Amino acid sequence: MRWLLALGFAPLVLFAACGRDNALVDGECAAGYTLVGNSCIQQSDSNPIGDGQQNDGVNGDGTVEGDTSSDGTSGDVIQGDAISCDDGLTLCNGTCVDTTTDPFNCGGCGNVCPSLLCSNSLCVGAVPGSMVVIGHDYDISYSAAQAKVLANALLLSASTSLRVRSYEQYSASAAVTNVKSILTAAAMGASRTITYTIATMPSDVSPGMTALNTDVLVIYDQVGAPTSTLATIGSGWSSTIASFTHVGGIVIALDGRGGSFPQMPALIQAAGILNVTADTSVAQSTPLDVVAPSDAVGLGVVSPYGAGKQSVFFACSEPDSPPVTYVVEDPASDAGPTQPVVVHKVAP
Repeated sequence: MRWLLALGFAPLVLFAACGRDNALVDGECAAGYTLVGNSCIQQSDSNPIGDGQQNDGVNGDGTVEGDTSSDGTSGDVIQGDAISCDDGLTLCNGTCVDTTTDPFNCGGCGNVCPSLLCSNSLCVGAVPGSMVVIGHDYDISYSAAQAKVLANALLLSASTSLRVRSYEQYSASAAVTNVKSILTAAAMGASRTITYTIATMPSDVSPGMTALNTDVLVIYDQVGAPTSTLATIGSGWSSTIASFTHVGGIVIALDGRGGSFPQMPALIQAAGILNVTADTSVAQSTPLDVVAPSDAVGLGVVSPYGAGKQSVFFACSEPDSPPVTYVVEDPASDAGPTQPVVVHKVAP
């Protein structure tokens, strides 16, 4: 005993370390003790093992609570209070943010907008929206070239799961069927999915349509519209279409000058899609020139191609200059000015 004291060993500690209460029993510590190295250490009542909230008495490196790590810092685990965000805010990286407007967490934590502008949970200007006006109605007949123009317009959207809002209130059923057949085939060919939301009332577009539930708006030739109604409908859509295309939305408007009261130019202009004042019927099989084959809407479209049974060219006051591109034109027979049949306008 004296030689143990002379060597600085405390006999009481040694005996306790070898006692039955903290001994290894079949390779395990007794209840109330935890294994640290080759020793069983008594747990603290205030820090029960494995409660997930308090310190377990043992640090991740095997040292006992209160020990210091190799860099001299305390080995204790400090658990901060949980952060609670007010209604409407989201916790992102320890900070409560509004993901509807925060450009560093736009629509979700960590989604940084390249433009550093976030509106309604979407990045502004990150992907430019487009408005495509097509002088074919796809009702009675259409060619592969006409189908390609429409398919290209759909695929301007960057979405892999295309959500198409189909405004069908006064449209011809055959046109709706044909257009959806073309769009569905285009989506499948591009390894994308497509779903349709049927819009049968003007309110289904404004304010019911947003970039959160729609990627592409298709407006058919409204052949059954009563006289003097489409301009009013277009005016009611103008603010919705402006905000929709400003965050990447695609609008496709079709016109074949069908019905008893042709009014599509009035709708297109009032909605802010394109400044067109009139449409003029083009005779079936008239050769139409693809004058912008490098534009996304003109890619892969054979030129020239014949006009369908119900096709038109437009009187457009917006010149063929960015952000407006005349993609397909009806060349004048007297070498006069050409007239646009398909126009692609990038949203400002």
